[in-house]
Formats: sequence, C-alpha cells, structure tokens
Amino acid sequence: MGRTARQVYGRARAAAASVARLRPGQGAPPAIEHRDRVDSALLLVARLELDEPAVPDGGTHRDFLRGERFVACPRLPAGATHMLPTPWRLSWGSEVAGHDLRRSRAAVAADAVVLAKHDDPRAGLKLRSAYVDDARMVGVVPDVPGRASTALRVATSHAVVGRYAPYLIPPLLAMGDLPAGSGRYFVEGWVTGRPLMSPRRLGEAVGPLCDALTQVHAGYGTSALPLSRAPGAVTAGQWAVVRALGLVPDDVAARVADLVERDVRVRCSWTHGDTVSSNVLNSGDEHVLVDWENAGFAPVMSDAAKLHLFAHDGPRALADLLEVFGRHRHGATCTAGEELALSHARLLAAYPARRRRLHGHPRAEAYELQVRRGALRLAEALAA
Repeated sequence: MGRTARQVYGRARAAAASVARLRPGQGAPPAIEHRDRVDSALLLVARLELDEPAVPDGGTHRDFLRGERFVACPRLPAGATHMLPTPWRLSWGSEVAGHDLRRSRAAVAADAVVLAKHDDPRAGLKLRSAYVDDARMVGVVPDVPGRASTALRVATSHAVVGRYAPYLIPPLLAMGDLPAGSGRYFVEGWVTGRPLMSPRRLGEAVGPLCDALTQVHAGYGTSALPLSRAPGAVTAGQWAVVRALGLVPDDVAARVADLVERDVRVRCSWTHGDTVSSNVLNSGDEHVLVDWENAGFAPVMSDAAKLHLFAHDGPRALADLLEVFGRHRHGATCTAGEELALSHARLLAAYPARRRRLHGHPRAEAYELQVRRGALRLAEALAA
C-alpha cells in the first residue's frame, strides 16, 4: 500500500471510528411536525387545480381523513391506496382506517394528497396528488440549491424512456413552475396497477425489468467510462471508509479496492435510480416504473444493484440480471459481476452518513439489516 493510499485509509479509519462510536438514540433529530405542511400542501394543490388545465378543477369542499403527512377520501378508490403510508395502504376502508386519523374538509378535487416520506421541513413541499377517475397524477418537487433539478430529471426521463420504452413510464401530460419559483410540478397519466411491494414479486420481475432497461440504454446510448469519471460511482476514499468500518470481509474489500485502483471502465447510461419494489407497478402483462425523480446518467448497474439487493432470491436475481447485462460489454474493462459489485460498493459507501441521519429513527434497525444484506450481495456478485 503506497503512501497516499495509507493516508487515505488512515483518515478513513478515523472517520469510521467516529461513526462506530455512535449508538442508536444518540443525536436523534427532533420530531417533525407535519400538520402545517399538510395545510400548505392542500393550498398548493388547490392553486394548481385552478391554474393548470390538465388537472381537474377543485373549489368544492369535500370530506377527507387526515394523517400525519396525507389526506385521502374516506372512500378512496382501491387503485390509489398504494400511495398511502404504511399501514393505511393495506387497511384503508376497513375499521382500522379510522384510528389515529381525524376528519378534515378541503376544497380540492384530488382523491389523495401525500407528502414525501422523508420530506425536509427546510425545503419546499414535495408531494403527489391523485385523480383516479380523471386518470391523472400530479407530482410536486422543490428546487434544492446545489442539486440537479428533480423536475429536469423527470422531464428527461419522459423524453428518453417515453421514446425507447414507452410502456416503462407513465405518460407525461403537462409540466410547469410553481408560484413564487418554489419548485416545479408535472402531471402524469394514471397507471392502473399495484406496486409489487414484495421481495418475492420483485425477484420475479428482475428479468423483464432488466430487458426493458437495456432498451432504454440502447436508445439513449451507452458509454464505457473510467470509474473515476462515472457519475455516482464509488471513490477510493469512500471505499476506504467502508473497509475501515469492517462492513465486508477483507478479501472482498481488497478485490473492490483493486478495481477502484485500476480505474476500470464501467458502462453508463440513463438510469432510474431507485428500482425498489414500491416503484414497480404491475400493470397487466407489463411492469411500469414510477418516481423517476432520482434518474440520471450513471453506471447501468446502479439499477441492477437495487434489484439484486431487494429481491427475495438473491442468486436467482443475480443470474437473471447478469444474463441480460452480460450480453454486450460496450467497452467495459471488467466483468458484469464486477460492475455490479462496484454499484453495491457505492450503496454501502452511503452507510456512514445515512447511519447518522437515522439515529433514533424507527427505520434504523431495518437499515442495518439492509447494509448487511448488501455486503452479502456484493460478495455474490464478485463470485459470479
């Protein structure tokens, strides 16, 4: 290990030690009060319904049930319940649906308005509203300084995917700016279907999804870039932190470090960015990907890594995705399994920062399990 590498690894060990000292519950963020943001969301939706011709007109007060970060019609159509947070998406319409909810009235035409799960109170509103009978879905995204425009990601996705794999994305009907330059909105056609919401069902969809994604890559174009120039790829410094934390066995960590040091070329193209089961809708004989807000030009295995991570049967998912992504190399200088491992490595590299954010959060334990599963999937990919 050269002098520069030792210095990087030394800094990584110091950073890892600071993360390891933290314990669940330490530094827990204050609870976020969503009540005022729900009110603001309803006002914003009402304004959009008045101004945007592609959205049904509101204006008449209607009854809703209101939760911490959503409002929905008491008789919400079954096809829209998947928008709701857990446990409401599974129990809406039954007796339990009235628990921990309060009645509210609002002058909006939407059947449901749902704020983002990880909505940041310091940022603008991020929400979706559904109009089932009119076959519409509205998404509202804030502009965050220093970040690529989410609305631009969505618009580019519709332009690219809508041309080369139109069945894979809902149709885009309209797009515009929010009042006072606080962000943008987009109106999509409603997709009749339900999210997979199951690791087993996601695993069964890996092959067809990978085939569809390769159609997007073929149309958009694929470039083989050195890892150091691939957007969103793992860096030497990030991997050094992962090694110092001991998240993966030494032999596996060394193989990834070697790939990073050799600056291998990986395939990059337009990617979805969040291929989890809740973003995959089963619509008849096809699968539709929703929520393209994290899309962008990135290693093609970024999407494959999440499919592999969250599928119930890891070996089967691995075989399916490697069969598809292994057909054409497009100038990559490592195997498809190694490309996949490098994308898993990038997911693991997010661990230190995300662990700090999740201290005291109910999802912290589930995330720790996910990280351990990610380490196993990385080893599986290298062994392929």
